Amino acid sequence: MRALVAYGDPTDVRTWSNIPYFFLRAGLRNGLFGTGVILRPSSFRLRRLLWNASRPFVLDAPRGFMYSRSYLEDLWRAREAPKEIG
Repeated sequence: MRALVAYGDPTDVRTWSNIPYFFLRAGLRNGLFGTGVILRPSSFRLRRLLWNASRPFVLDAPRGFMYSRSYLEDLWRAREAPKEIG
């Protein structure tokens, strides 16, 4: 089964810009996707703030949390998807 993965919840019309929602709906109608995978980046808000606050101590600019390997791995591990996808 193919699934649409979007930054947020592609099954919710309130997702920023609505594009993932409508793309998923069109894909479901046309048989392109079987489901949507939900990622919840907001659950890492405190961790992002701590990451950015620690950057000056490691002589780095406060940026890049979303691109760090640990964040991406944890975000993917915390995804909400049917068992066939996971």
